[in-house]
Amino acid sequence: MFKKKNKAYQLLPMAPTPTPSVSSSNDNQVLANYKTNENIEQHSVEEDLESRNDGKIKEVDEKYADLTLKLIQDYGDKVQPLTPEQEKKLVHKIYFSVVLIGFLVNFTLFLDKNAMGYATLLGLFQDAHLTQESFNNLQTLFYVGYLISQVPSHILFQKIRLSRYITIVTFTWSFLSLIQLTAHNFSGLAIIRFLLGFSEAGVTAAIQHTLAMFLKPDEHQIVSQIWWISCLAAGIPGGLIAYAVQFVVGVAPWKVYWAIIGAFTFALSLACFFFYPDNPATYKVFTIEERVHIINRVKAATRSSIEQKTVKKYQIKESLRDPVSWLFGLHVFLLMFANNMTFQSAIIYKDLGFSNLSSTLVSIASACWSAVLAIAGGTLLFFFRNQAAHVGTLFCMVALLGGILAISLPWERKIGLLAAIFLSNGTGICYTAALTWSQGSAAGYTKKLSRTIIWFLAYSVINLIAPQFWRSKDKPRYYPAWGLMIAGAWVSSPIVLQIIRYILVKRNKERLIWLKQVEDGLIEDTIGYVDEVDENGNLVRREVDISMLDLTDLENKRFIYPL
Repeated sequence: MFKKKNKAYQLLPMAPTPTPSVSSSNDNQVLANYKTNENIEQHSVEEDLESRNDGKIKEVDEKYADLTLKLIQDYGDKVQPLTPEQEKKLVHKIYFSVVLIGFLVNFTLFLDKNAMGYATLLGLFQDAHLTQESFNNLQTLFYVGYLISQVPSHILFQKIRLSRYITIVTFTWSFLSLIQLTAHNFSGLAIIRFLLGFSEAGVTAAIQHTLAMFLKPDEHQIVSQIWWISCLAAGIPGGLIAYAVQFVVGVAPWKVYWAIIGAFTFALSLACFFFYPDNPATYKVFTIEERVHIINRVKAATRSSIEQKTVKKYQIKESLRDPVSWLFGLHVFLLMFANNMTFQSAIIYKDLGFSNLSSTLVSIASACWSAVLAIAGGTLLFFFRNQAAHVGTLFCMVALLGGILAISLPWERKIGLLAAIFLSNGTGICYTAALTWSQGSAAGYTKKLSRTIIWFLAYSVINLIAPQFWRSKDKPRYYPAWGLMIAGAWVSSPIVLQIIRYILVKRNKERLIWLKQVEDGLIEDTIGYVDEVDENGNLVRREVDISMLDLTDLENKRFIYPL
């Protein structure tokens, strides 16, 4: 215990699990130095990294510690332990606040993305004089903007409040959706699609990091499947709207559709301004007691920081040197060979002989099937914890079956071909499981963001290329596109997932040995401290939970990798 202003500071409780503890190989003490006095020597993060294995004491500036530290210092000792019944109510409250607002943002994002899939059904092809090639180029230009904006977007939402970032982005979407009503040719649409991609680039990552602040890793993995219904099932309300606007007289159906999207997105931007969370320590939807409980239960499960607003260069370097980061990037690159099916499916339905109205209804049915798959994926992850690689592989096998049927069934078997397309929707479940896993298997806030950047850069690059595989000369079977999806998305990408799992299982075994040695007293545990200068200029050292120091997973041996 340390006293300051006659106030006792209780240490953040260590995790109740037997597998937490942190440190670099040779460190016995790690300091987070809260410097508020110019007379105290300051060290850079890079210097800190260099000294972590030489037995020296680490000291970092106050701005490098977890942002939730102050709340725990002020209120951690005043909060009673969380009972199982209270925890259940707290988790439900998280679902109906944090998860819900994230669901709505992601839903709106994909409502706009899927809107281009209805272009051929709502008259945009004809009004803007689009061809198959120019339509593909619009998809490519969207991901050009998406690619260019990845790094700036991630830096921005690390630097500013997450609620402000999401509000700005959703307002920009609404503005661009309404501006699209004035477009009448490829050039106008190209500019708008590029800007939409540019503004959207960091949103999915920001939502994923938001969920990770409030949920334990196993909860996050399950919830992400349900949350991803906002993407997979966006075609249900989107399809219903597309179906309804085809009966509008006097106005182009696609203009009515985009006007509805623009109005909805503007309303959402207002909701985000008031209700989107920044982090658990400041989210006023929860009481002070609930915020402390959220922070403690997440830290007990992860042994890592929740949020940090300073970009740490050494963590960027570590992320770039960690082969797991690049393997996740390779996985999503291969998997997203299949992503363009979202935009091409309506065209395929028409090739199969369905009318515009019938194609819209088929799109709705496909979205419903995707939602069923997402629920199935979440259910499997609930009963089989730490099995993200295996669940992702399973759904790739479902999609693989669809791909084989699509290229082998005769063209006359329309229902069979339709079923094949539906089966290929299993790709989305693998994507969500792997995205959540990639984020949860890194510690250190800057390292997490760096890994997410690698993921979305790979995602952007393949989505630049993928539309070009769907060439009009390959109609109606599109054999080259299906072949690439089979080889890349549904055979190669799950193999990469299994390699990642092998690496992380090996790391966990080494850490469990280290933890056993600590428990047996054979080696010293790592101790975390915060040094503060009080109002009298005295340096006060206080021991804190090691997770408050925002260490990376390679620094923190108490970090056990989720699988």
